[in-house]
Amino acid sequence: MMKSGVLGGRVGHPWFTLWPGCRNRYEAHSAGLLPSPSRRHHRSETPQPVLHSRDNDAPRTRPVAVTNPSPSAGSTPTRQTAAAHSARPSMTSMAVRWIHSTSTTAQCTSRNPGYRTFGGRCGTGRQSFGVQPGQRQITSAPSLHQPLRVLGIESSFDDTGVAIVSASGDSGGGDVLGDSRMSQRDQHAHSGGTVPRTAGALHATNLPITLRIALEEAGVGIEEIDAIACTVGPGLAPCLSAGLEFARGLSRIHDKPLIPIHHMEAHALTVRMDVPLPFPYLVLLASGGHCLLLLCEGVGEFRRLGTTLDDAPGEAFDKVSRALGIIGGGAALEHAAAAGDPTAHRFTVPLAATRSCDFSFAGLKTSALREIDRQCALIDPTWAPCTAKQPTGLAHALQTAEVMQRPAAAGIRAIIAAAFQRAVCAHIAARTHRALLYCQGRHELSGLVLSGGVACNSALRTQLETLSAQYGVQTHAPDPALCVDNGVMIAWNGIEKLRNGEVGLSGSAVAELRYTPKWPLGADCSNDVSAANIKVPKARV
Repeated sequence: MMKSGVLGGRVGHPWFTLWPGCRNRYEAHSAGLLPSPSRRHHRSETPQPVLHSRDNDAPRTRPVAVTNPSPSAGSTPTRQTAAAHSARPSMTSMAVRWIHSTSTTAQCTSRNPGYRTFGGRCGTGRQSFGVQPGQRQITSAPSLHQPLRVLGIESSFDDTGVAIVSASGDSGGGDVLGDSRMSQRDQHAHSGGTVPRTAGALHATNLPITLRIALEEAGVGIEEIDAIACTVGPGLAPCLSAGLEFARGLSRIHDKPLIPIHHMEAHALTVRMDVPLPFPYLVLLASGGHCLLLLCEGVGEFRRLGTTLDDAPGEAFDKVSRALGIIGGGAALEHAAAAGDPTAHRFTVPLAATRSCDFSFAGLKTSALREIDRQCALIDPTWAPCTAKQPTGLAHALQTAEVMQRPAAAGIRAIIAAAFQRAVCAHIAARTHRALLYCQGRHELSGLVLSGGVACNSALRTQLETLSAQYGVQTHAPDPALCVDNGVMIAWNGIEKLRNGEVGLSGSAVAELRYTPKWPLGADCSNDVSAANIKVPKARV
């Protein structure tokens, strides 16, 4: 006898729940509550759960493949995976979501089949935001003959940012009318890292507050905004969902076009808000979640020369500083390194023999943590690590921090911080050097742009400025306040898109817009760089 309220063996599945007045799924279908039972197992009609994996914080779904409806000219049509429809963020709704797809194409070719992916081979670097064919509706573009006011919403990680930027419709820089930010670092400090579901819930709480503050600072009402720009990837799925749902609600209620923004593209274009920098230019994006070398040829047009193969530099800085007992992450480690001799201990620079522009920081981080373990044992002979094989956990970091904070360890702590910073800067500078050599003769660069939180490191900036000056390339960097995640860069990217002839989404296109947790930026040209076999002269650091 079947249990009341459940059909089949899948408890909690919305298609298998007995609806009021229906004894089985066939009656539910007759009542219009379910699709046809005969087609229940069709690939394109089965809802797919989005679950958080144990290995990483981004969600995974079973593949539902759709073909890019409008690939760029000259590019090979790529397969894209339909991502989950965003739900109003809560602690329960972010765990499992269900989607319905109307696509019937055959296979998904993405390495991570749970995500829609963009980009392609070198030479096809434009980004596109596809929705289901026949469901895309474009609103009329705001008039470019009057000043534009764009609201930017950023919620890809642990910083909530809302800003309003004004600019002319044709050219020139932008003015920040209002900028409000709220950080979650204190809420996540006890867990040793950002908890995605908690971060999403905090974004949902903080977004209305930051919007009110930004509007009050700007002295405008939401009805005076021309468009809304929102980050839709890459980032943590619950965080992106919270921001997209908030932007979607504002767009629907106030009838404003919605402009989807790539988080890393916004970082790459921010400098143009203050500096009239023409295309193309080289971009180094170094932060807590990314490390990229990009050739920016226009709005939405990027060539990816190199990316990190494992950890990001900001993550490595944070974990080493935590193990050293330095509170404040990479910025605090830089301050501590000023008191140490970087040549007193040498860490091996990663990938020194690999002639590419890719980065790797995992081995360097582990080497620094093992050196901290060794020094802790010398300072306190009774000290023993709790996890000797993998010294990267929070409990282990707390153990080493207790020893490194002792007065007797002050000198060695400064030396390790300085040596580690030196190795990271040397690694980034060597890859950037190769990128400059690769672009010589191929592109007339207008400058080198440094962006991202790690790019605020003064030692790295000084080294890269000296390097680029050797090739007659001027270095540019946004204000340090705009190098971290913020709503200003999102709003400015929206203005750049409007000036470039793109228009926002409205109607069903807004409802069908999906966030993309894993989303490479631009066309992958890393193989071309490796094939060039460029030898970088050894630099003195």
